[in-house]
Amino acid sequence: MSAPWGGQGSPSSQRPSFSFAQVPGWVWLLALYAGIWLLERAGRISEFSAIYFSVFFPSVIFHEVSHGMVANAFGDDTAKRAGRLTANPLKHVDPIGTIILPIVSLLTAGFAFGYAKPVPVNLDKLRNRHHQALLVSLAGPASNLVLVGASYLVLQLTKGDAFSAPWWWLGVFYLGYANLWIAIFNMIPIPPFDGAAILEWCLPERYWPTYLKLRPWSMLIVILLVTVGRGPLTALGNDVGNFWFKLVS
Repeated sequence: MSAPWGGQGSPSSQRPSFSFAQVPGWVWLLALYAGIWLLERAGRISEFSAIYFSVFFPSVIFHEVSHGMVANAFGDDTAKRAGRLTANPLKHVDPIGTIILPIVSLLTAGFAFGYAKPVPVNLDKLRNRHHQALLVSLAGPASNLVLVGASYLVLQLTKGDAFSAPWWWLGVFYLGYANLWIAIFNMIPIPPFDGAAILEWCLPERYWPTYLKLRPWSMLIVILLVTVGRGPLTALGNDVGNFWFKLVS
C-alpha cells in the first residue's frame, strides 16, 4: 500500500506536468501584442515602435519557418521533428538576434532589425545538397518579399495616407517596410545571415581555409557592424524607408 502522497500511483505523482511549450503559438503572440500595447499606452515606447515590433517579430518567425518548410520539401525533416515549423515564438527566440540585436539597433541606428533562432537543417538529407542548400537559405528572404508584395497590393487597393491613416493601414505599411528591411539585411554575406549561403555557394575552394578561420568571429563582426558601423546602416535603413514610402504613395 502506497503512502497517500508522493508514492507510486498517488494523485500527486499522476498529475500532468505543465510545460510552456504546450501553450499554443497564438496565445504567445496575443500576449506579445498585449505587452507591446501596454508599453505604448504607458508611454514607454512610441506608436511607431509599437507597430513596428508588432509586425517585426511575426515576420522573422515566418522567415525561419519558411527555411524549415522548404528544407522539409527537399527531404530534410530535421526542423519538423524539432518542432520548429510552428508559430510559437518561444521556439524561435534567439537571445542575440531576437532580443539584444533589435533593441541595440533601435537605440543606435533608429530602427530594429535582427533574426530568429536559425532552424536546424541537415544538408546531408537534401536530395541535391549543392543547389537545394542555397534554395533553403533563400527561402527566408523570399518569404519576406512575398509579404512585401502582399502589403503593396493592400496599400494600393486602399490608398491611405501614412500621416492620417487608421491603425490597420499603418500596420500594413510597416509590415511591408519591416519585411523589405529584413530581406535586405539578411542578405549580408556574414553568418548567420542568409547572404552567407550565397557567398559559400560561389566561394572558390582555395578561399575556404581562410573563410573557415573567420567564420567563428562572425557574431562579433555583426555586433561591430550594428554598433560601430551604425552610420552606414542608418543611411541604408533610411534609403529603404524612403523607397518604400515613395513606392506605396
